[in-house]
Amino acid sequence: MSCWERPPFGGESLPEEFATLLGAAIGDGCITRGEGEDSLFVTVGRQEPHVALQLQDCVEATKAWVFDGDGRGARRTGLTATATTLRVGTAVSAVLEQLSRYAVLDEGSSAKRFTEEVYGLDRESVAAVLRGLFTTDGTVANGGAKSQYVSLDSSSVELLRQVQLLLLASASRPSSTKTAGLRVRPSP
Repeated sequence: MSCWERPPFGGESLPEEFATLLGAAIGDGCITRGEGEDSLFVTVGRQEPHVALQLQDCVEATKAWVFDGDGRGARRTGLTATATTLRVGTAVSAVLEQLSRYAVLDEGSSAKRFTEEVYGLDRESVAAVLRGLFTTDGTVANGGAKSQYVSLDSSSVELLRQVQLLLLASASRPSSTKTAGLRVRPSP
């Protein structure tokens, strides 16, 4: 599929909270693999407590959605503060399994990417994934009357290409003027 073709939406619907968490995780999160326990961490700036609290709620809703009897799922998701960041995390295996179904989060930043499963999601689920991604890793710039834009930086070229396709699919009217500004530029 060329980068200018609109991929079709699928029919699979995800809970909004999980889709938002998925997007946030692929933006500023990772899955770490430990000897006895794997964990998801999503990190936001210390000045964004409202985002951290929203993600904490998303983790809680996702744990309820995938509840598999794991006792860790009953504990409240914690928020960890450092000097410059806030971190939301979970080690509930059912949550990590669902995230891994749609994204590769455990191979480093430059290898982050969606799995093919993301192309089977319906429009609303894709919108929630993109909202989560741009909330944690996007930038809105206002450089004057003719210079407002939204950008996404990533060291993963594959992820940027996938996001480009998802955005094109989300456009209500594809046209060369609307899509000409979409460029894949990996961060250094």
